[in-house]
Amino acid sequence: MEAVMMHRRIAPADTELARCTGTDAPKLAKMPKSLVSPQLRLLGLFSALLLIAGCATPMPRKDDPYENFNRKMYSFNEVADRVAIRPVAVGYRKITNDTSRRLISNF
Repeated sequence: MEAVMMHRRIAPADTELARCTGTDAPKLAKMPKSLVSPQLRLLGLFSALLLIAGCATPMPRKDDPYENFNRKMYSFNEVADRVAIRPVAVGYRKITNDTSRRLISNF
């Protein structure tokens, strides 16, 4: 009988309670509070949503709907640069010195 008494003194309270109530499973203790703060959880959620949203962007178009216009405009700009814009820029540099060009650009 003394061995039985010692066993009861050493046994945890929840198993002893289970034995008294007749249930086989011990009672569960309260779960501890979360170690992660709510602000950190929100930051993690928004980060995950941002990463997921980055993958949801559509692929860029391979075709250019304005390709014909762009080619014609590029050709025009090349001709205009060669015929009018470059000669005017070279002439401007020849007739003005560095100081006057700087004064005009600061204006």
